[in-house]
Formats: sequence, C-alpha cells, structure tokens
Amino acid sequence: MIVLLALAVRLIKPDFLDLNDDEAFFVQIAHLGTYLQAMKVSEPHPPLYLAMLQGWMLAAGPTEFAIRYLTIAQGVLLVAALYRVGRQLGGNPLGLATAFVAALNPYQILYSQTARDYELACLFGALSFFVLLKALPRPRLIPLYVALALLALYSHYYAMGVVAFEQVLLLIALIRQAGASPRRWRDWLVAEGVMALLYLPWLGYVAHTIATYNPGHGTPRIVWDSFVQAFQFYNFGETFDPTRILLPSLAVGLMVLLGLAGLWRHGGSRALWLSAGYQLSVILFGFITFVHTNQFGARFIFIGSPGYYLVLGGAMVLLWRTWRFWAILPVAVIAYLGATAIHNRVLTHRYVTNGYRELGAYLAAHVSARDTVLLDGVSQWFQYWYYAEFRNGVTQRVEFMPRDASGNGADGTAVSVSQTAAMLKQLASSSSGLWFINSDALRYDPHLDTERLLAANWFPAYQHNFVFQTVTYFGVAADGPLQARSSAIDGWQAVQASVASAPAAAGRPLDATVVWRASRANPPLFKDSLRLVNSAGAIAGQQDGQLQDGFFSPSGMRAGSTFVDHRGLIVPVGTPPGVYHLQLVAYNPATGAALGAPLALGPVTIDHAQPQPPVTDGLVPLHLAIDGRTLLGTRLPSAPSTAGGRVPITLLWSGGRVAPNATVDVGIGPDHVRHVIGGAYPTSQWQPEDVVRDTFELRTPVDLPPGKQPVTIAGEIIGQVTIAPGHYTFTPPAIPHQLGSRFGDIAQLLGWGAQPGRVTLRVTLYWKVLGETDTSYAVFVHLVDAAGAIRAQADVPPGTDNWVTGEIVTTSYDLSTNQGLAQAHLEVGLYDAASGKRLPVCTRPGCARPGDHVVIPLSGA
Repeated sequence: MIVLLALAVRLIKPDFLDLNDDEAFFVQIAHLGTYLQAMKVSEPHPPLYLAMLQGWMLAAGPTEFAIRYLTIAQGVLLVAALYRVGRQLGGNPLGLATAFVAALNPYQILYSQTARDYELACLFGALSFFVLLKALPRPRLIPLYVALALLALYSHYYAMGVVAFEQVLLLIALIRQAGASPRRWRDWLVAEGVMALLYLPWLGYVAHTIATYNPGHGTPRIVWDSFVQAFQFYNFGETFDPTRILLPSLAVGLMVLLGLAGLWRHGGSRALWLSAGYQLSVILFGFITFVHTNQFGARFIFIGSPGYYLVLGGAMVLLWRTWRFWAILPVAVIAYLGATAIHNRVLTHRYVTNGYRELGAYLAAHVSARDTVLLDGVSQWFQYWYYAEFRNGVTQRVEFMPRDASGNGADGTAVSVSQTAAMLKQLASSSSGLWFINSDALRYDPHLDTERLLAANWFPAYQHNFVFQTVTYFGVAADGPLQARSSAIDGWQAVQASVASAPAAAGRPLDATVVWRASRANPPLFKDSLRLVNSAGAIAGQQDGQLQDGFFSPSGMRAGSTFVDHRGLIVPVGTPPGVYHLQLVAYNPATGAALGAPLALGPVTIDHAQPQPPVTDGLVPLHLAIDGRTLLGTRLPSAPSTAGGRVPITLLWSGGRVAPNATVDVGIGPDHVRHVIGGAYPTSQWQPEDVVRDTFELRTPVDLPPGKQPVTIAGEIIGQVTIAPGHYTFTPPAIPHQLGSRFGDIAQLLGWGAQPGRVTLRVTLYWKVLGETDTSYAVFVHLVDAAGAIRAQADVPPGTDNWVTGEIVTTSYDLSTNQGLAQAHLEVGLYDAASGKRLPVCTRPGCARPGDHVVIPLSGA
C-alpha cells in the first residue's frame, strides 16, 4: 500500500511544470547521444542516467510526462528499497515507517518528477548499502554489491560519499571478525579491485572536467546556506511560503530528536550510527570537494537522504511502541508536509516560474522564415532548444546577446555595447523581424544594453510575459516616409510621423515612427498606444508601450529638443482586408487619461496577399468543420449581457472562396439568426486558404431568461454567455410638455422638460422606441438664441443600438446658460456620428417635407 501511495502521488500531474534548464540540458544530451563527449569537456555528471534516458526516450517519447516517468519509477523503487533497509536495521516497523516517510517526503517527490540523476544515485546508493549489510555474512552477494556500488558511482559523483561510507563499514566488519578466514579478506579485496578497475579509468577520463568545474573553495557562508536550504527542501520541497514554516519546522525538529532516540532504543547504537552516518557521509564528501570547488547544496546532500528518512522513521516507531495513540502525530505531520508540497508544486500556479512551453508554441505559430531569435544569454538555451526547436520545429536563426569585446556572446564576460550594436544592426539588415526572449537578462546584461539598443532603433510590435520569460517582437523596417505633423499634448508637440506607403499584411507587423519635440524643459513622461481603427471607429489592433520600452526619460530635456519614438503592432491574424486608420494615443501613465486628441498617422490598407498562420491568439481554440470551412476559434464576453442587448462575438474562420456568400446559423439560447460569414468580407471575396476574423454583435430577445445561455454555431455549442435581466420601461412617465415628433423609423420624441439652474439648464427628453437599429445615433441638443447662434450644446449617443421596440427612454442634458435664456429655443435631432447624416423628423403624421431637427421654444417652459 505504501508503494502504491508513492506511485500515486508521483503521478499527480508530473508534466504540470515545464522542464527547467538542467532537465532540458540532459534531454538534449540524451537525444544527441553526446554524453561521453560532453562529460570529457564540460559536464560533471557520470553517464548512467543519460544513457538510460536516451534509451527510454526512444521507447517512450520526448514529452515531459514520458521523460519524467523514468525518475518516477526510480523514486517508487527507492521507497521499496528503503523498506528493506529499515527492516534490516530495526525490524519491520522501522522499514514500514521509513518507506512511508520516503513515499510522502516533498524532496523525494520533487526529484522523482525531475529528469536528473539525483534520484537514480539515491536509489542505487540505498540498494548497495542494503546489499552490503546482507553480503557481510553472505559472501555470495559480493558480486551483486559490486554491481550496485558501481551503478551508484556511475549515477552521480556524490555517491562516492555513500560508497566510501560502505568501505569504512566493510573494513570495520572485517576487523571485528577476528576469526575471518583469509578467503573472506581475499574475496573482498578482489571485489575492491574489480570496482577500482571498472571505475578509476572513468575518473581518469573525466578528471579535467571535474577538476576545472566551478573552481573555488568552500566558505562557512556556503555551508550555512546549504544546510538551511537542505532543511527547507528536505521537509517542504522547493515551493513553500517562508512565513508559514516556523511551526512545521519546530515539529520536524522535534521528530528528528525523537527519531534519534527511537533508533537508539529500538534498533540499538548500530541502527543509529548507520542511519546518521549514511547522511553525514555525503555531507563530509561535500566538505572534501571544497578543496577545489564551491559546488555544494541541497541537491547534492539529497543523495544521502535515506539516512534522514530512517531517522524520521525512528520517531514514528518510538511513539508507536511507547504511546501508540501518539504515533498518529508524526504520520499527520509527514502527510501534511507531503500534501502541501504536492499542492504547491503541481496544483497551483502560484509557484510556477517557467512558461517556455507556451512560449515555444507561440513562437512556432508566429515566427517567419527570415526572422531571427535573440536569447539574452546561454542559461535559457536548453529550454529554447527543447520547446522551440525540438518540440515545435522552429529552425530560425538563433543568436546570443549581448556581445563581448571579441564579438561572441557575453557569457559572464564584460558586455561590449559597440559589438552588441554592430551585431544587432547586422541582424536587422538580414532579417524580417527580431524576437527578443528575456529570461535572465540581468545575469548576462546588467545594464540591459541589448534591450535599450533594440528599443531605440527598431519597432516593438508585440510583447508578452510567459510567466518568467518575456518575448518582444521588433519590426526592422519603417512603414513609410516621415511627413510633417502638428499635434500638441502637455509639454510635447509631434512634428513628424511616418505614413504607410504600402499595404500591410494581416498577421504581420505594422510599424510607425513619431518625432516629438519638447515644448518646454523637462516635459512630462507619457505612454502611447498605437491603434489600428476600422471605418466604424472600432479598434482592430492595438499595442501600448512606454517610450523606448521604458529606457527613455524626459528629465533634463531642454525646450526644442526632439525625441524619436518607434512604435509597432502586429495586425491580428484574420483582420478583414480594407482601409483602416492608424492612430497614436498619448496618455498619462498614472491615470490612463488621454493627453489630447489621437494623432492621425494616415490610412493603412490591410490585405490578405500573404498566407496567414491559423493561430487563435486571444481566442478559445476550436476546430469545427462547418460547410467546407473550419471554425478555428471564438471569443465570447465574460461579463454578463443584458437581455435585449447586444452580445459581441468573434469567430476565426479558415477556408477558401465560395460564391454566393456563405451563411451560418448563430444562436444564443433559443434565439437563432442567419449570419453572413465574414461580415463585410464575405466568402465570395476570400483568398485561397484564407484566415478571416469575423466580429459581429447578436441582439438577444428581451424575454431571454437570465442565467447561462449556450452559444451555438450551426447547432454546435461553442461556449456560453451570462444573461442578466433587462430593465426596460414601457409605460410613459408624466411628461411636462408633450410632443409627437418622429425621427425616421427609430424613435418618437414624446415630450420634454426643462429645469433652469443658476448657470445651467437641465433638459430632459422622453423617447419612445419605434424600431431597433444597429446604428449608435447621437442626440444633439442646441441652445439657440434669436439670431440663430448656438449658445450651448450637448452631443451624446444615448445608446440607440441597444434600444428595444416599445421602450420608453429618458435622457437628460446640462446646457450652460451664462448668456441667459431670453428669446432662446432648443433644437433637437439625431445623427449618425460616423457620417454626420441626420435622421428625418416629422412633426405630424404623413408630413411631405420632413426636417432634420425639432424646434422647442423655451417660452413655455
């Protein structure tokens, strides 16, 4: 049951976390089969685990689950092995207790789900120790011990501590056996000779690597930090809240004391010193390595962890045999620590620090053939290789940044800004775009020179944080020539801006340059938003950013100084072709308030001349075949929609040209309509293998029941929306002044009211909705004097596109009355804000010559 428990907890989402860089490095070596070469040159690990991993991957595959299952199996076998070790030292109760501790120990679970060689070394170390204890009175087991000890040594070099401890035990045992025959000595000496013959040549092969890896010397600080880390990791794993471990730490400390007493009482001094010595032997070996290296830490001490599990098992045995009921306490503590570690590691995203899986998939879907990928240092190379190249087939050029004085990647060497700038310029001239991946920039580029140079010279069009890695895409070519501009905001004036000179492709970057001039000294800092706006005024694409990606500060600028801001955005995949407008909106970074009107950068033609990747960025992925087309993805509103209101829906289609225009049944709950696929870009205009983003709004019935309602396309449920009850009024209130003017087929102005104040006049209008419309008309209310001059006005869209037939709508407007109301009147109308066209107004039924507004005299107010 304990072994099954160990297997169960290790199989809880072992692929939840991405491979870390060390795991990916091992996978790369195993995949390439270059471990013997690597270990002679730079890799300080023996070859056994890598050889096993190579064979395992050939059979099981390269996924995270398959790769880690190899160590999961080793971790489960270790639990069984520790049962036998505990039973050998203190009987069946100690064996069961030790196995239980190992089954739920957080550090054991961690390394059972990690594609590294520590678990393998731990397993073979425990097995060799157990067989040694058996072989001392049974010489026929000596060959098995030699084999297991060699397997431990070829698993990890820190296993030397365990094997050395075993040699000391062997020597003591032979000396104590005063009557031991010369044959017994000879058998063990032969065994030792075989071990030396099979291992020392390997040490000679890798001696240079071991001697030169992380040269240095240990310090008391390293020792202290390693012990603190080892205690934390042993008992809480690597994912824990430091503020919540005080009481559990005290509980564990008490268990260690009880465990030492339990081993002494129920296993004798032999059990105590063998258990403690097993763990201490690995620590002592680490101290010896301080002669030539400063490599020491919890992961190395871990190889001696079976000794620690024996101690904790001793606490359980002591309490069980002394006060049986109290034995539940260490069981509860061990279970609590294991459950908490499992939760923190694979059942919550709180401690996730790596997003390379999503990063690699995104890059594979968006990178172009001539793009170049820039990595901010070698530390992320192995994860990039695994997730981008190996798993997703990305073959684009990769370069390491920044550069040192020799022109190579600055891997711990001083950064050369000139070499870095020269290489970036060269790459930009030969690439269609630059993908910069920041994973550990400060380690290799302490002044962030690479990012600063990229932001100052090229066009950041996309940026996203994949948990711990940030990806920024830089366009490398200005979209068009600079032309004069004159647009002012607080402290700045835009004096030049680029104008698109060629059509832009959907799914590709769109770049723009703006030259700003400081209109005063020390102008305020602002952020800007580059926006692609369609003919209806809706934003089709947007990218916000800081000036030069945050590397620019206007502090110290003089009046008249200029600053060049490079901006870019990626036109969303599937954006329908047509003429759009490019705008730059400057805004206050603290409040988000716009600083002046948008700066118009000119019209941009979007086309589908280039093939687009069928990616569903920001959409829920789907893959539904519908009448010869494929529905790739969708986006539905997460916020509740009102019954009778409009529900925005975005669909992403792929397919080819079809005439006549294809339609599809779209429904929310029981209400269904026929929708023209593609809207203004119907299927009769599509390109071969086109990808089209189809955005529209669906009006829901007023009587649609509140709650979750399914959204269907061609009868297939693609999601659901939340419908909130609509609050509509269909009974007119008391109206101070009656009217009956009709505004087209949209609304009837039933009447009006006016409330004069000290400096304002509040005008209230009462509308009855005659028919529903998709157009958001604006109401204008003008306060006009006797000469026909407008003294005050209000232009406000009242939401006509959401009005419901028969609804009574009341709207109010405040007009300034600083110039008085004598002989003034009101003029009221409705107009289309996009075209400026007013709705016709009839003041009586069947009028032959409708006007474009209604006049309301204030003398009757």
